[in-house]
Amino acid sequence: MERTGDDAYQAVVAVKVGPVSARFKGNLKMTNMQPPTSYTINFDGQGGVAGFGKGSADVSLAPEGAGTKLSYSAQ
Repeated sequence: MERTGDDAYQAVVAVKVGPVSARFKGNLKMTNMQPPTSYTINFDGQGGVAGFGKGSADVSLAPEGAGTKLSYSAQ
């Protein structure tokens, strides 16, 4: 991952599903930030012949014991 701006990153991800593997190069942007409790990650990526991926994830953070509980819903 490489930071490309405020709340924006460029990433390379290797994915393998069964016999098919692909390398996706894409962008991440954090929006709807409500520190310290929630934010949204928007992402898109290109995988060459494997196609492309696009989506988002709503993330919630809450104190739990001595740590933090992370919950998410992804589309």
